[in-house]
Amino acid sequence: MRIAEIAPPWIPVPPKGYGGIELVVDLLAHGFEAHGHDVTLFAREGSRSAAEVVSPVPAAGSDSIGDRWHEAYHSVSAYQHADDFELIHDHTFLGPALARCDGGPITVHTLHGPWDDESRAYYGLLDDRVHFVAISETQRRANQDVRYAATIPNGIDVGRYPLHEGERDDFLVYIGRANAEKAPEVAVEVAHRALTGFLRQELDELVTCIERAGTISPLACRARVEEYFSAETMVDRYLQLFHALLGDRTDG
Repeated sequence: MRIAEIAPPWIPVPPKGYGGIELVVDLLAHGFEAHGHDVTLFAREGSRSAAEVVSPVPAAGSDSIGDRWHEAYHSVSAYQHADDFELIHDHTFLGPALARCDGGPITVHTLHGPWDDESRAYYGLLDDRVHFVAISETQRRANQDVRYAATIPNGIDVGRYPLHEGERDDFLVYIGRANAEKAPEVAVEVAHRALTGFLRQELDELVTCIERAGTISPLACRARVEEYFSAETMVDRYLQLFHALLGDRTDG
């Protein structure tokens, strides 16, 4: 399968620090190549990959995140090569607007951000030409006005995070970007009141779970991550989706 992976233009793949999308793109490109597929990665200058890397514009830097010129030039340049691929997997915001509905390559777009009025309106215009992938059921439920091809959580390289089976330290770790959607203030409040390993809707419900925290098995947690959230699982699920979409087109 000839696959184009289009990363945003601002942060190299793989990222040296911040860059969640770029980390996912790196894992996907390596995973697809490992499965024998022909992958071209459109990414910022300085990116490295097992796939062929194409950098349409010079390195813009993280200070330029959101700059319309860089994203437009990067995306248009990538889609000029659309006929070289059977499938385009796009992680940019602008790129899906360039997807063709005339029998060109299939375009799959992973939704990496939260829903707001602007994104609802924008993606609603593209619903008939792009196959959307949600990264969580919560994200998917938040907007049911577009068609989803799949829900595939972002995966991690589990091998980079060894499991410590000894005694746990007594603190709570918040991992995520400090913005309103991630609600870091809730994590701070919980840290002041309890340590939790449970999913609840309300803050008070989280706090009441403190007495049960010791019943959580680190080994069971690790096994669940390996089964559902590993890079291998993510790659396999995307390939299943890609094959299904290409098969549907052939059958049609």
